[in-house]
Amino acid sequence: MRFNGLFNETVKDYGFDDVLSVTDYLIKYSKREGVIIENKFSFFKESLYKNLEMLIKRGEYKNERMEEFFKRKLL
Repeated sequence: MRFNGLFNETVKDYGFDDVLSVTDYLIKYSKREGVIIENKFSFFKESLYKNLEMLIKRGEYKNERMEEFFKRKLL
C-alpha cells in the first residue's frame, strides 16, 4: 500500500508522464549490477521526489525523457 499511496500522490502533484519516466529510470538503475539498496521504499521515495524536482527545474528541455537528460548530464 505504501507504493500505491506514493504513486497516487506524485501523479497528482507532478503528472503521470513524469512519474512514469522517473519510475522507469529508477527501476533500471536499481537493477544494475553492484547496486545495493537496503530500504527499497525509502530509496524509491527519496529518489522519485529528487528526480521529479530536477525535471521541473530543467525547463528548456521540457520534452526530454529522463534517460536522455541523464545521458546529457553525465556523459
